[in-house]
Amino acid sequence: MKRLSALLSQSHRFIHTFCDPDASGHFSGDLGAWTPCFIDVGLLGVGHAFASVCYTLWLHYISSSNPDRYRLSGSWPRGLHYSCLAAAAAAAGIPLLQLNARLAEQALPLSQGAIAPHEWLGLLAAAASFLLLCAVVLAELQSSLVLSRRWLLRLPLVLVASSELVKLRFVVQQQLTLDIPWGYFFWLYCAYVAVQVYLAAVMLACHRDSKVPGLQLVQEGRQQYLPLRGSRSSDGTGLLQADADVCPEWTAGVLSRLTFGWVSPLIRRGYKAPLTEADVWSLPPTDRVEVLEQRFHAAWKHQLAAHGLQQASLFAACRASVGQLFLAALPYKLINDAAQFVGPLILNRLLSVVAAKAAATGGNSSSRSAGVSAGGSGSGGWWDVVADWLVAWGLGDPLGNGYWLSLLMFVGTVSGVLADNQHFQRVMRAGFRLKAILTAEVYRKVLLLSPAERSRVTAGKLFNLVSSDTNTVGDFCSMAFGFMSAPLRIIITMVLLYRQLGLSAIVAIVCIGAAVPINSRIVRAAAGRLQQALRHTDTRAKLESELVGGIEVVKASTWEAPFYTRITAARAQELSVLYSVTLLQSLMGVLVNAIPTIIPVVTFLAYLLIRQEPLSAAQAFTALSLFNVLRFPLFQLPQIVTQATQAHVALGRLRDLLAAAEVAPVDARPVPAAAAAGTSSSSSSSKGADGLEVEPAGDAAEMQQGHADDKQQQQQPPAICVNGDFSWDPAKPPALTALSLSIPKATFVAVVGPTGSGKTSLIAAMLGLLMGVSKGDDTPQQRQQHQVQVHGSTAYVPQAPFILGGTVRENILFGRPWDAARYAAAVAGAQLEQDFTQMPGGDETELGDRGVNVSGGQKQRIAIARALYADADIVLMDDPLSALDARVGRAVAQGALKRGLAGKTVVLATNQLQFVSLADLVVVMRGGTAVEVGSYSELLAAGGAFAALMKEAQAEAAEGLDGSSDTASQPEQDEVAAPAPPAPAAASDSPQPPAAAAGAKLTQHESSATGRVSAAVVWAYLSALGGLPALLLLLGGFVGTELLRVGATVWLSVWTGQDQDAPQAHGSLFYMGVYAAISGAQLLVLQINYLCVAGYGIKAGRVMHEQLLHSLLGAPMSFFHTTPTGRIINRLTKDTADIDRNLAGNLAFAARAMLQLSSTVMLIAVGAPFSLPALLVMMGLLWALYSYFIASMRQAKRLEAVSRSPVLSNVNEAIHGAATIRAFGITDWLIGRNMALVNKNAATTLLNQSLNRCNSRARARHFMCM
Repeated sequence: MKRLSALLSQSHRFIHTFCDPDASGHFSGDLGAWTPCFIDVGLLGVGHAFASVCYTLWLHYISSSNPDRYRLSGSWPRGLHYSCLAAAAAAAGIPLLQLNARLAEQALPLSQGAIAPHEWLGLLAAAASFLLLCAVVLAELQSSLVLSRRWLLRLPLVLVASSELVKLRFVVQQQLTLDIPWGYFFWLYCAYVAVQVYLAAVMLACHRDSKVPGLQLVQEGRQQYLPLRGSRSSDGTGLLQADADVCPEWTAGVLSRLTFGWVSPLIRRGYKAPLTEADVWSLPPTDRVEVLEQRFHAAWKHQLAAHGLQQASLFAACRASVGQLFLAALPYKLINDAAQFVGPLILNRLLSVVAAKAAATGGNSSSRSAGVSAGGSGSGGWWDVVADWLVAWGLGDPLGNGYWLSLLMFVGTVSGVLADNQHFQRVMRAGFRLKAILTAEVYRKVLLLSPAERSRVTAGKLFNLVSSDTNTVGDFCSMAFGFMSAPLRIIITMVLLYRQLGLSAIVAIVCIGAAVPINSRIVRAAAGRLQQALRHTDTRAKLESELVGGIEVVKASTWEAPFYTRITAARAQELSVLYSVTLLQSLMGVLVNAIPTIIPVVTFLAYLLIRQEPLSAAQAFTALSLFNVLRFPLFQLPQIVTQATQAHVALGRLRDLLAAAEVAPVDARPVPAAAAAGTSSSSSSSKGADGLEVEPAGDAAEMQQGHADDKQQQQQPPAICVNGDFSWDPAKPPALTALSLSIPKATFVAVVGPTGSGKTSLIAAMLGLLMGVSKGDDTPQQRQQHQVQVHGSTAYVPQAPFILGGTVRENILFGRPWDAARYAAAVAGAQLEQDFTQMPGGDETELGDRGVNVSGGQKQRIAIARALYADADIVLMDDPLSALDARVGRAVAQGALKRGLAGKTVVLATNQLQFVSLADLVVVMRGGTAVEVGSYSELLAAGGAFAALMKEAQAEAAEGLDGSSDTASQPEQDEVAAPAPPAPAAASDSPQPPAAAAGAKLTQHESSATGRVSAAVVWAYLSALGGLPALLLLLGGFVGTELLRVGATVWLSVWTGQDQDAPQAHGSLFYMGVYAAISGAQLLVLQINYLCVAGYGIKAGRVMHEQLLHSLLGAPMSFFHTTPTGRIINRLTKDTADIDRNLAGNLAFAARAMLQLSSTVMLIAVGAPFSLPALLVMMGLLWALYSYFIASMRQAKRLEAVSRSPVLSNVNEAIHGAATIRAFGITDWLIGRNMALVNKNAATTLLNQSLNRCNSRARARHFMCM
């Protein structure tokens, strides 16, 4: 205490020396309450410092981003720029001229006080700030454009110019008072002020809504030219098209950003009508995932290069991607933390002032509050030093005035709220950026996972990674600063408590020290149990994904009961572990709430025993307010540790996926631009490989048209080379052995063999899905041969066709540009014309998830049409005719295989041996190796394995078996959709789809509810909790806890309000005992309440999940036809997790907050009845503000939930169609489509969090009114 007072006294002496009033005689005179030192430093100095910061930020902004650019609409913009440059240069030079003249005027050495130190500082700061302004104007002159964010120039210029006008008034007053001649200094200073006023006027006049002719700003687009870097866009224009509906925060002014005023127009719109997707802003460029991923990829590649695959840190890559936002949020967080202590400190001083005045007017003479301050004991202390410091600045002694103290408390609280909003906006922006990055990375990885890794990563785990783990990492960002903030608040609180209560505060420190290891053990136990729960969640999600994916088979086979049993068993294991997690979290919550309750009891008891005197009101309530400050960090710290543990687990799971092996790229030449545009290209520039080359068969002459001749085939490199052993998983035996195949270009190859012989594995090896297996004694040359070489673009038709969510036309185009002629040929070759006439919308008919509204044969023919339209050099087909009946199969073979793919390299793996005669080359597989290779006639004549297969097929045909399909087939008329009026022609010259007929739209856009949450929804959850008995029990616990909390506060006021001079019926220990009993009862009720919330929350999750599962199993197939899988998975994963882990706790928190608000109002009404009318008005205003804001906030939350489902649907498509997507080379296209969906979800997240911050601003406004 003494040391602090000495330091503050030294600062007082420094201020006196720095201001040096004897050297300021030039300004002597009646200048009012403000001294020249305060004007030069407190007003102008701070203004110039602020201006320097703004100009530096502006220069950084224009040199490191692509800002919106505007031009002056007048005919003389550059002249205006040059005038501003000249004015800024004059404003920078005049202070130097003033300093030079003062130095020349004084004959005395500087050490004798010719110029006061504050004058040196003021003049040099002014010159520096205006030199920076010159740099700003020069930067704008390089492009003849100005920025829309002119507040960075307007605000400091207006602030400094206003301060100079204040100083000018004092200078003029001095000239008149002392009758000083109007000389050089005065007119130089007047010119200085005029120049600044001119600059401020120009900056104020130049804006988008300016009424001054020639000064309006007209938007030119987004400037990509960075003047300080000298870079320009590739097109030379330097301008990008501005986005009209981009988030207004992008161009908001400083005041609007500080108060979130830029959100207000949307809130008004949401209050008048429910918000829709059209109302959601588009993301600013810096928030878009395609921009963020570039930074993440660079950081992740650096980690892989520096530390290797096993040691690479995903956390470090995430930190590099969003770390700058945390640095930007740090100052605001520190301001908010400091503001938490304004209330207790001012409250202590306020109570001391009130008690002192009461004692002076004959009040309670025994009250010792007048002698107590935040400084410790007595009326002195550092408060007095601060008062003397303020007097030295000419500000009087506001700390002795209750009104000033109340104003300081108000300013501190409001500043804390505003700073907290800015802090949260930045860290939550970091959170949704990180979530978007990780979601996009998971999707990208799903498309590239190797089959071995894919077999280890279940679909349920992938869904949980996207829906849960990315959210966990993103949510942790909002609390990450707690690791710094919580300990800092605790330490400062304990220091202030020690200053208030002396040695008795050490008891509080001991209690906290004892609680930390207990809490740490609970957190570790909860984290371990949570990991177990997540594993059970993955298992349940996997089963539910299988159920939804195979719902047709489940319902056709009446497997609903077995699936229900398996899922409920997995759910029971998950909930049993989750219940133990919630119990541990409840224990942790009780411990956190017990610490601020127990500590006051033991601390006050220690104070009584050590001091042997009762507490004063100032001491008691200041200590109590500090204990309340202590409550939040103590509550937050274990939460932060828990979330950090969850985020660590989630990052570990995500890192395992991102570090997993990817499909090894085959040795393939890039697809030519012509092929990418849909034109044929059969040239090759890749090297060949040793292997068997077989000439086309002589009896397949009908397929020779369009094929290269034999000599050309021998001269060209082969289309596909497959050499060596291949395995789906290196840990398992090879699926293919001793392969040495070389397939010439423009060759039709049929791969045949019995079931399980390796036909599908051979196709997969050609796609790069199998890994080459090298023997330990292989030479480098032999290892090099264990590879696949594909020379050309590829298309792929799998056994189970992959159907993309969209229309039939979109599935055929598959991301390629529209070509009417090629599209018509592809549709004709796949025999789809008749199907289009019977579909409700023709080729614009929407296909349900996995094509559930079309038959298996139609799906197969859509996949064949897709391969035909791709016009790829190489077409790989895995038994594509198996789902077709004999007639349609023959027509497709003629239209697609014979004519549509003429001149292409075709590899057809099939069990339909009647089509093998069309092939140039036949490969017979058995036991994972090619046992025979040759033409159709050669292999028949050889009498080997192929001849045996053909004889077996002929025998089956003779017995009347259908050899054209492995599965039962329906007649062709059963393979089309339900009859409907004929649709427009499938192919047209326009890429625009025709107007869809009625019924073409199958899946409906997911709509969100509007308005308030319905009573039916609330009652459904309350019923799941346990109905009315459970509700009454929980409410009773909440009310009991709050009554005991209020009782403890009231009893403390009774205790400290006793007149110590009057005889006392009870001693201090009696009051202490009652206070301890009330606090103990409060903890007991709180523990019971926590346990009830945990138990009922788990019960509600179990009941609602069972209801959801019953609804899914009992839903008709039409529901699954019209509902995307992602929407269902969203309900089974993210929404279910929210109900299990968050909903009950959040409702309990809301109930406690409402009860605390009600009890506070009642206490104010009892203690100050005269304020009740005003208080009721304030409560009405609060309800009006709540109603105004909640409409938009509620709808934004719904929109955010709705935007998640398409992302999950996209992941589901990637899981099931990765091989087809890679084969067609549309990975980048689908990644771009997924990024658009992620951006849409991120935009709703930004909207939701911005509305929450704006609601905090409303609470601050309400506090101002109160």
